[in-house]
Amino acid sequence: MNWVPILVGAGAGVVAVLISTAVMKLLGKQESKGATVLYVVVFAIVLAIGREFATPQIQAMRAESALLEMPIYRALQKYEPQAYERILSAIERGIAKKLPQEQIWAVTRPVITEVSARRLPHASDDVLVQFAEHLVLTTNLLLGYQ
Repeated sequence: MNWVPILVGAGAGVVAVLISTAVMKLLGKQESKGATVLYVVVFAIVLAIGREFATPQIQAMRAESALLEMPIYRALQKYEPQAYERILSAIERGIAKKLPQEQIWAVTRPVITEVSARRLPHASDDVLVQFAEHLVLTTNLLLGYQ
């Protein structure tokens, strides 16, 4: 379950209560219909701001931490920082535009392919054998062979 929108909504509620309470105290009023209307308006504004700015940033941070759990992205971050930044920025843009995950990954694959094409000719024999074994295993799994 994605907790980010729930947390943003809860945070918006807290901010709305604090702001509307402070405004009503400044005006010298306590409970009234105006306080309720003010609360609803402030809540809607803060929630919209949170959904527009906070949610994509939080989701981008979560995506980056998920990326760094994968060895290929840790290696890219360490040895190909420009490629890693391109991938990360594509993911952040995709999240901000609310693109489907498949569409975001489709933008990142060419970066990995480019790095692989550039690095493989200079790789050691052991690395090439491991790469070939990985390709064969992945192809077999995709085709349903065990």
